[in-house]
Amino acid sequence: MTLREAIERDHAAKRMPNSDRWISVRVFQVWVPIFPLFVLPETFRDLVLIHDAHHLITGYGTDFRGEMELNAWTLASGGYFFNGAPWWMLFEGDGKGLFHAIHSLIWMPKEFLSAFRKGWRQHSLYALDVDTALEMDLEDAKRYTASGVLPHESN
Repeated sequence: MTLREAIERDHAAKRMPNSDRWISVRVFQVWVPIFPLFVLPETFRDLVLIHDAHHLITGYGTDFRGEMELNAWTLASGGYFFNGAPWWMLFEGDGKGLFHAIHSLIWMPKEFLSAFRKGWRQHSLYALDVDTALEMDLEDAKRYTASGVLPHESN
């Protein structure tokens, strides 16, 4: 199963409505669409997909704690550098990531440090072309984040 298919399956299992068109927040048992993705540049929408793929690969949840852990993991595993992204994405990704890192260090330092240590030894999918990353098999993506070697490069 490709990462793209795994993300779609995960969103369907969580009953996230129109997850390809809206950023949604879970309020109790209901997903509330809060911002339309379709008005954002494609690069930003790709960033969201890779972010969702990282949730699947790392196992970090989509609750507050999981988002903070994923943020720490992402910063340590190479930051939000996004292959082919315009320069302003650095402010959106790493700037916001640093802001969240400060929050998570204050509110959940053990979780932050644990996720940061894990990410320090791993590799983010942000360095790859988005189509390459999303068409990768889920298990190959897990191996890539662990080793930094693409499946076709391992021979």
